[in-house]
Amino acid sequence: MMNDHFSRKRFPHFFIFIIVLAAVLSLVLMLLWNSLMPVIFKLPAISYMQALGLLVLSKIIFAMPHGSRRDHFSSERKEQWKKIIEEKMRGSSAKE
Repeated sequence: MMNDHFSRKRFPHFFIFIIVLAAVLSLVLMLLWNSLMPVIFKLPAISYMQALGLLVLSKIIFAMPHGSRRDHFSSERKEQWKKIIEEKMRGSSAKE
């Protein structure tokens, strides 16, 4: 019960933090784009809303789903890859 009350109090702060973070990142993206891309690649300058759109689009394209992160980087999988690499290294040193 205490934990539920704590999370309800913190939710508005977290929501505001996310909005401010997105606003600041969009501004930084817009400034970097407008200072570099038109000069280097002859691309047009972008507006603040276009920068926000690029930020959202890049998050959608490049972000991994949360479930696959745990599966992909599990300790069992790391151990399997470690064994495979060690076997290949032993095989390549035996040929020399």
